Amino acid sequence: MKKTIFILLLLLVMPGISFAEDYRIEDVSMVREDDFIITRGMVRNLSIAPIKGYADVDYLNTNGDVVYNMSAGYANKDREIPPGKARYFDHTLSSDRAPGAVSVKVRFIKN
Repeated sequence: MKKTIFILLLLLVMPGISFAEDYRIEDVSMVREDDFIITRGMVRNLSIAPIKGYADVDYLNTNGDVVYNMSAGYANKDREIPPGKARYFDHTLSSDRAPGAVSVKVRFIKN
């Protein structure tokens, strides 16, 4: 019994292991201005420890197919997001690079 409890405790404190999402993507918007697509949003840290990473954006057409993918905020990938706080990201893309894009899907890639 003690061995099982020790293994469970070890798993709970190991870095990189998460049993629930420790972040949330918020306030995502995609706007077309002139010949550009501007994507904005925030990543909120829901955990009790700082997290690092970047937003990965899929540009989707009306069928839900990915027509383009880009990492937003990759330059800030080494900046920590403190517990309970959010970090803003934005990405500007020439509209000819994502023809037919009507929506976006955003993931947070932890590093």
